[in-house]
Amino acid sequence: MTTTYTFTPDAGQCTATTLTELTITVNTPITPTFNAVAPICEGDVLAPLPTTSLEGITGAWLPALDNTTTTTYTFTPDAGQCTATLLTELTITVNPNVTPTFNPVADICEGDALAPLPTTSLEGITGTWSPALDNTMTTTYTFTPNAGQCTATPLTELTITVNPIVTPTFNAVAPICEGDALAPLPTTSLEGITGTWSPALDNTITTLYTFEPDAGQCASNERLEIVVNTPLSPDFEELTPICEGEIAPVLQNTSPNGITGTWNPATVDNFTSGIYTFTPEAGQCATTWELYMQINQPTLTDVICEVGEPFSGNRTITVYASLDGFYEYQLDGGVPQYENVFQNVEPGTHTITVSDINGCSASITKEVIIIDYPKFFTPNGDGYNDYWNIVGLNQPDAKIYIFDRYGKLLKQISTESQGWDGTFNGEQLPSTDYWFTVGFVDIADNSNNVFKAHFSLKR
Repeated sequence: MTTTYTFTPDAGQCTATTLTELTITVNTPITPTFNAVAPICEGDVLAPLPTTSLEGITGAWLPALDNTTTTTYTFTPDAGQCTATLLTELTITVNPNVTPTFNPVADICEGDALAPLPTTSLEGITGTWSPALDNTMTTTYTFTPNAGQCTATPLTELTITVNPIVTPTFNAVAPICEGDALAPLPTTSLEGITGTWSPALDNTITTLYTFEPDAGQCASNERLEIVVNTPLSPDFEELTPICEGEIAPVLQNTSPNGITGTWNPATVDNFTSGIYTFTPEAGQCATTWELYMQINQPTLTDVICEVGEPFSGNRTITVYASLDGFYEYQLDGGVPQYENVFQNVEPGTHTITVSDINGCSASITKEVIIIDYPKFFTPNGDGYNDYWNIVGLNQPDAKIYIFDRYGKLLKQISTESQGWDGTFNGEQLPSTDYWFTVGFVDIADNSNNVFKAHFSLKR
């Protein structure tokens, strides 16, 4: 403390009576203080520390300033200043620079949704990203920390890979023939894209199949058409039947619509009917084809003509060939018919001709007589129907008797005569019905028969 001291001289000395005083001032030691220095980021500019304390104490600092690490500095006052013996220390905190890191973003497919990037790093650094997110192409984004954070000067970059959409391609499948085996479609494209096909394979109809890639691949759906052709039929014309032994047709190995192949048997047998099968060559969508070769035998050697009952209402001729076959029948050179029965044939002599439709037999002609009688006659001298007689009965001994309605015999005639002229004893008889009887031998069974009926006389 500050003290005033008094000097008292020893006795025997000539001194003033007034005592001498001396004041010694004792200053209180001062502890220099300084304002704290805010923490800095590693590498930031560090201002020189003040060399005069807040109390006016001057001095120097040790060690030299370091902006790379946290350091405690010691202030040494200049000599001649009343300062506390305890040295003043000042710690400057240097925060290390942090490099913001982020979890990587998985690759996406072009056009997929892209979640916003986090604005706080794994170390807690906040900031912003640029440029704006783009889900159409691979982009490197830069993170800019907000001010006031100790971060490394190189900016943090994050690349998001956007994979382009791949269109799966496949080798084309060659058209097949309906029903042919169809190999399974590949489940991996030429680019390595895996997936599945729908619908199920169908070898009966042309179908458009869709390939759907498995999940997790940047690929689009793709379509593949498999053409299924309907088999063509070789359009060979039917073989025309030939007669046994005639020159046989040659089987062609190319159909009219261009299908090539082979025949089995290879050549036509001109003595035996049979089936010939055409097999198309491989690689053509075509069916087999069969042709039938008809070899016709000569079958017409004889015919029998059977005449219906004499004097019947429906006069018929039935013709029987010696062997079964395909024949045409003609009556008196008329229109040929396939039916072997002629109906309502006029009485008299007729010519029957039988022809082999296949042309393998010579035609046969027969004459046939139909026995009947006119239902009326007109004896008026005009030369037409002037006489009445039995027609077709070639039996000279047959006796024909004509009666009036009362049973009176008017005339007896034979089949060889001109017939009755409608008179009795030279007198013309009136128009009316007249009766007749005829005795004849039925040639069908060689029996004797008598036929009775009536006819009209018209004038």
